[in-house]
Amino acid sequence: MSKPTAADMFRRDVPKLEGDHYHTDTQGIPTLAYGIALHVPENKKWADSERIKHGAGRYQDIPKEIVLDKAVELFMREEKHLRIKIPEYDSMSAKEKYLLLNARYNTGQTFVGLSEALIKGRGSKNPHTDGSLLEIYNQTSRKEGGKRSKGMDNRSLKELTNSGYYDPFNEEHRKTAKKALPLAVPSLIDSAFPNL
Repeated sequence: MSKPTAADMFRRDVPKLEGDHYHTDTQGIPTLAYGIALHVPENKKWADSERIKHGAGRYQDIPKEIVLDKAVELFMREEKHLRIKIPEYDSMSAKEKYLLLNARYNTGQTFVGLSEALIKGRGSKNPHTDGSLLEIYNQTSRKEGGKRSKGMDNRSLKELTNSGYYDPFNEEHRKTAKKALPLAVPSLIDSAFPNL
């Protein structure tokens, strides 16, 4: 069995990251399942076309498999941009690409500092003591309206967990996450996870 690609990981995780239903996001943007923002003209045009094609009266009536395929397409489309901004992108592992693509898909921004932290952390013999894990966690952090928020810290922690960089049962990981993502509440991600 082959290792999962960044696209495979996103397909697996996007329902928990972005939701699997039509909603208005935290910025007030109408959003299809899997994070497809309808304020983007191309996305709205595609969604309107799919509604007509499938006889769906509402956006939420578009078959979920079709919406998920489109979300994966949009997610992977960000690779073109990342290859330009991050010369090492093609040599990165699937989990490194997953973190970078997720940050870009979620915010529209390129997390160059995260790519640098991931590359630096590769050679680390002890990421807990040399600071490389803390730097990776710090670089996943996002702000909403210029401020840290529980939602953004939880989003970062979900992505770190899904990619294998955060183990909720590892005490060192919890200590590091508490420093980098102080508003995260792991039990909101999974009720079995101990809090920081």
